[in-house]
Amino acid sequence: MRITAKISVVIPAILLILLSCNKQNEWLDEPRKKEELTIKSVKDMQELLNNTTIFNTSMPAIGLIGCDNILVKDSELGRVNVIEKNAYLWTKDIYEGQISTDYFTAYKGIVYANVVLESLKNLKIESNDPASYRQISGQACFYRAYMYSELVNLFCKAYNSATANTDKGICIKRSSDVNQIVQRSSVLECYSQILEDATTASSLLGKTGLFTTQPTKLSAWGLLARVYLSMNNYEKSFQFADSVVKNNTQLIDFTF
Repeated sequence: MRITAKISVVIPAILLILLSCNKQNEWLDEPRKKEELTIKSVKDMQELLNNTTIFNTSMPAIGLIGCDNILVKDSELGRVNVIEKNAYLWTKDIYEGQISTDYFTAYKGIVYANVVLESLKNLKIESNDPASYRQISGQACFYRAYMYSELVNLFCKAYNSATANTDKGICIKRSSDVNQIVQRSSVLECYSQILEDATTASSLLGKTGLFTTQPTKLSAWGLLARVYLSMNNYEKSFQFADSVVKNNTQLIDFTF
């Protein structure tokens, strides 16, 4: 009985040690050098673009807070953080020296998109796998255009055709190199980049995606409609908005 009892204690201990060794081996298999972290396949690129935290749930929201879609009771304002409260009240100094998470997260998404677009060229995916190239390139172009469109709406003057060429815009990053210093572009250059990326996305993407979180041709048309509306080009805005409606007559049911 004593021997049996000892064996019953020893066996679980041995199993625990073996499992620990396996976990340690898994940890040792993780990449430890910079060159081991580079994108090496189409799967790597798609997984990077499937990061919903970066591309779907971290969108700039300060503009939405400052519009009339949201109503906060005066008695509840004391519970709102400083930046959101200032945006809601339209105070002159919204950030009060704090870092803008909207600015940071948008550029993080842009870096991800640039990494993918550079990897597509380096791995010559277009000639080796044209279908994957179109899908992944279209997604990356859409995300970059969307992030830039949000940034110009928040941090630039409204588009004015008479002054857009001289009004200061944002920094247009076309490289994933975080050490590259880029000066601010004009508002006109910013909108030109957004339209170029969104138009490219619309030509590459299909009308449906594997997941609802993935952009499609209709997503790109919707973005183009919004951008042209911001540019006061109502004819173009209507054209793309109408294309979305004609190709998707279903409404999303947000009820639970």
